[in-house]
Amino acid sequence: MKNIFRVSILLLAAVSMHSCEDLGNLTNKTFAFVDTDYYDLDFNVDPTYDAGFQIFTEEFITGDITNVLEEAGFSSDKVESIHIYEALVNLREVDTYKDFDLLKFVELTVYTDDQGETKVAWSDPVPENKISLTLDISDSNILSYFKEDQFILTAQGFLKERINSEMKLHAKVKFRVKVNID
Repeated sequence: MKNIFRVSILLLAAVSMHSCEDLGNLTNKTFAFVDTDYYDLDFNVDPTYDAGFQIFTEEFITGDITNVLEEAGFSSDKVESIHIYEALVNLREVDTYKDFDLLKFVELTVYTDDQGETKVAWSDPVPENKISLTLDISDSNILSYFKEDQFILTAQGFLKERINSEMKLHAKVKFRVKVNID
């Protein structure tokens, strides 16, 4: 019984030492973070006779981040990850609609044929009496989308009721690029 206990302690110690070495190797990497400019997306929620799910707009975004990285002094081959850093949606006009109360949820997705669709930012449920939303953001690494020539950024949502005139919205999305500088 003592031998089994000693072997267990030795195995636990060996695993712990190996884990510490791996952790040390991970922490030896040095990273820099580069934020892109905001990608602006103006779109409308068009009048509809039906409540329910709506695709508000689909915009093609060029996946090339080389210029952003070169301006910061980094090479694109050192990119470790790209994440949504900030996503905002605002009413462009408050004449007809004073807030987002007609929306149950709003979300932003990225899409390519090869990668499929990934939800990157959302507000669900949409808070009442707001004219500006800071969206929750996904921790998904979307580097693979940026490796494509272009990807589609989609704004979509769910209307609680039909609307008779367009709701004009503006989205701003900022990406954060993690670069290995070793």
